[in-house]
Amino acid sequence: MPPSLSSEGNRLLAAGMYPEAIQSFENALKSDPNDARCLLGLAKAQLATGAEALALATLEKLLKVRPDHLEGRSHRGAILARKGDPQGAAELEAAAKDRRAGFEEHFNYGTYLVLAKKDDPAQREFEACSRIEGRDPRPYVELGNIAMRQKNQVAATTQFLKATQFAGPKDPAPFIALARAYRQSKQGSQAAGAYMQALQRFPDDALNEEAYLAAMESGEMDSALKIVLLARQRNPEEPKFSQWQENVMAKLKSAPRKPAGAGAPARFEEGDASAIDVDKELAKASDLLLRNPPTPPHVAKQVMAIADTVLRVQPDNADAMIKVGICKYLLGDWEACEDMGKKALASAVAKGNKIWKGNAELLLQRLNEKRREKKAAETAKAAPKAKR
Repeated sequence: MPPSLSSEGNRLLAAGMYPEAIQSFENALKSDPNDARCLLGLAKAQLATGAEALALATLEKLLKVRPDHLEGRSHRGAILARKGDPQGAAELEAAAKDRRAGFEEHFNYGTYLVLAKKDDPAQREFEACSRIEGRDPRPYVELGNIAMRQKNQVAATTQFLKATQFAGPKDPAPFIALARAYRQSKQGSQAAGAYMQALQRFPDDALNEEAYLAAMESGEMDSALKIVLLARQRNPEEPKFSQWQENVMAKLKSAPRKPAGAGAPARFEEGDASAIDVDKELAKASDLLLRNPPTPPHVAKQVMAIADTVLRVQPDNADAMIKVGICKYLLGDWEACEDMGKKALASAVAKGNKIWKGNAELLLQRLNEKRREKKAAETAKAAPKAKR
C-alpha cells in the first residue's frame, strides 16, 4: 500500500485540534482525492466538531473508494442510527460482528446499545474495546456509567479511576464521571479533587457550578474556594461568582478554629485523630496521584509521606494504606505493596467499607497480573536458551 498523506492530519486529530485536522486532511485530499485514510480522518474530525452531515458525505466518498472499509461503514451506521434509520443499526451490528472488527466498530456499536437501553450487550462491546486498546479512556468511562446504573458503586469508581489514568490534557470526561461517583457515595473530598482536575481541563460555567455545589454540600470549603477562584479568574465580572466567593468566605469565617499552641505550629501526637484533617490529607494524596500519571518516583514518595501522616493518627485507615500500596507498586517494591494491600483489605472488611475493599482487591489483582506478566516474559526470554 502506498504511503498515505494523512499523517499530519491524524496527529492533529489525536491532539484534539479538530479544525486544524480538517484543514490538513482537506489539503492532502487535493493531492489525492481518493486517499482512504485522509477521507476517514476527515470524517472523524468532522464528527468531533458535530458536523454530521459533512461527515456522512465524506464517509460516502470513502465507501465509494473502499466499499469494504469496516470502520467507515461503522461510522456511517452510527450517524444513520442517530437519525432513526434502522439501516444504521444493522450496519453497526454487522461491522461489530465482523471478524476484522477493531476498537471503533465495537465502541460505536456499544454506544448505540447504551442509547437503546441494552446495557448487558453494550458492556461486552466496551470490554472488547478495552482489550483491543487498553489506553483509551472512553470504554472505561462507559463501563463505569453502566456500573452506576447497576448500582455497583465500587465497580463504577474502579472503571472511572482507570479512565483518568489515560485521559489527555484536554479530556475532562473521566474526571467528571469520577467526581460524580464520589459525590453520590458522599466522598466529598475525593469528589472535590476530581472536579478540580476536570475544571483544569475544561473550564466551563456549568461544570464550575456543579463542582461548587458539590464542595459546599460536603463542607469542603477550601476546595470550594479554589473552585470559585478558578471561575473568577476566567470571568471576574460575573456577579454569581462574586456571590459564591462571599458564601464560601462566610462559611470559612464561621468555622470553629482549633486552638494554636505557643510558638511554632503544634505537632500532632500519634493516635490523635483531631490533630489533622484526614479527609483533606487523603484528597491531597489523591490529587497528586491523579495529576501526575504515570506517577514519577518523587511524587510517589510525597504521596507516601502524606499517607503516613494519616496512618499515624488513624492506623486502620484502609484508604491511606491503599495509597501507600499503590506507591510501593509504582516504585517496584512489590512485596511491600502486597503487604499493604492485604492490610488494607483486612481493615476495609472489618469496617464494612465496600469502596475501600474494592480498591484494595483491585490493587492486589493488578499486582498479581504484573507478576504473571513478568514471569511470562522471563519464561519467553529463557525459552531459546533452553532449546540450545
